[in-house]
Amino acid sequence: MQMPNQKDWCRENKKILNVYNGILVI
Repeated sequence: MQMPNQKDWCRENKKILNVYNGILVI
């Protein structure tokens, strides 16, 4: 599997964390 570049990975990671945190808040 190819690694995305750092910026894209960071942005995706933040998106995932936001979703995860949203689930935790609910």
